[in-house]
Amino acid sequence: MNSSEIQEAVDDLCERMMDLGIPKPKAQIQFESYSDPEVCLWGEGVASDGGNLELIEGSTLTELFGNANRHLDKIPPKEDRQKREIANLLAKVIDKGNEYGVEVEFMNPLRETMKKLSENIITDQRAA
Repeated sequence: MNSSEIQEAVDDLCERMMDLGIPKPKAQIQFESYSDPEVCLWGEGVASDGGNLELIEGSTLTELFGNANRHLDKIPPKEDRQKREIANLLAKVIDKGNEYGVEVEFMNPLRETMKKLSENIITDQRAA
C-alpha cells in the first residue's frame, strides 16, 4: 500500500464509525520502531469494553485494516446501543427502588417495561 491508499483506508474506518452513529470518531494509524503497526479508533463506545479507545494490531497493513474492519462489524447500530443504555439505566432505577422499598404498584410498571425492552433487544423486532 502506498501512502494515499493507507490514508484512504484510515478515512474509510472513520466513515464506518460515522455510519454507526459513533460521536466524534477518529481513526489513526501508528508506526513504531520494532513493532507491528496499530490502528487507533476513538469514539464513544468504540472499544470492546465499551470505552472510547480501541487499539488494533496486525503484522501487515492488509491484516491490520482487516482486523479493524472486523472490529467495527461487531459494533451494534446506534439504535441498539441506545436501547441497551436505556435498559441499563432502567435496571439501576429498579434496583434503587427495591433498595428503598418503593411500593410494588410503582415498581411493577417499570419491571414490565424493562422486560419488554429486554425482549426487544434480544429478539430485535425491527421490520426486516
